Amino acid sequence: MTDLTSNQRRAIVHLLQQDTITAAAVATGVTRQTLHLWLQRPEFQAAYRAAKREVYGHAVTKLQKHASKAADVLYELMTSDSEDVSAGVKLGAARTILDLAAGASMDDLAAEVEELRNALPEASRAAN
Repeated sequence: MTDLTSNQRRAIVHLLQQDTITAAAVATGVTRQTLHLWLQRPEFQAAYRAAKREVYGHAVTKLQKHASKAADVLYELMTSDSEDVSAGVKLGAARTILDLAAGASMDDLAAEVEELRNALPEASRAAN
C-alpha cells in the first residue's frame, strides 16, 4: 500500500468496514465517483485484495481455534439419543461432518496438485 495516498489507504479500511461503497466513500470523505475510480486502478485493486486477504486470514485463524469444539458439538448432535434432538438435526449434523471431511480431502488434493506443478521442470510447464 506504499504507492497509495493516505486517503486511498483510509478508503480501503472503510471498504472493509462499511456495507456499501457509498458509505465507505462518505466515511473516507470522498465522493462515490472518486472511490469507483480508485477501485478501477490496478495498484488500488491489489492493495484492496491484499487487505481483504489479511482480514479473511484473521477470521479463518479465529475459526480454526474453535474448530475442535465445533466438531465435538456436531458429533454430539449426530449421535445424540435425546428426544430433544430431531432426526433432521442429526441428519444435518451428519451432512455437515461429511461436507467438511470432503472439503478437507479436496484441500489435500489441491495441495498435492500444487506440489506436482512445482516439481515439473519449467520447460514442461511452459509447453502446457
